[in-house]
Amino acid sequence: MAQKKKRRIPGKIIVVAACHNAGGEPDLAIIAVPATELEIKNGDHYERAGERLIDEDFEEPYVLFDEDECPAWLFEGACQHCGVKSIQDLDTEDEEDEDVEDEEDDIDEDEEFDEDEDEDEDEEGE
Repeated sequence: MAQKKKRRIPGKIIVVAACHNAGGEPDLAIIAVPATELEIKNGDHYERAGERLIDEDFEEPYVLFDEDECPAWLFEGACQHCGVKSIQDLDTEDEEDEDVEDEEDDIDEDEEFDEDEDEDEDEEGE
């Protein structure tokens, strides 16, 4: 029976990417993507990693290594290159999602305010 891997960040897997930055220059990136053990076994985490890299303005082609297969020297080098001092620095996706939700709330409040202004303008025009 296969033993369950202990993840550095529970519920996520760390992926190191050799890729190109937005300027077309060779670069390294290191990200954490959410994935179940089954998704990891099926390689789905690589697709998620590719999507995240595109979102962060990295360009293809990508050579991806997850934390299970990445050589230690490459993992350590990517952390140093990307300024990752602690693995927990990579676990920021949830915080970013909260920021997006806060921004959406702000937009909704502004839209409601604009609708009220339109009603006031209609009343003044009558």
